[in-house]
Amino acid sequence: MSAKVGLLDTSVVVALASLSPSDIPTHPLIRAITLAELSVGPLVAAAS
Repeated sequence: MSAKVGLLDTSVVVALASLSPSDIPTHPLIRAITLAELSVGPLVAAAS
């Protein structure tokens, strides 16, 4: 069986707890923009 490689979008990272492990690639990749959105999002929400 070959390894599945996939790019995880921000919405997928947020929903990880509700996803089945079979839905997630065996080698997930995350872009820098996803990390930035996840880091800044709570700060912006708290300021609103």
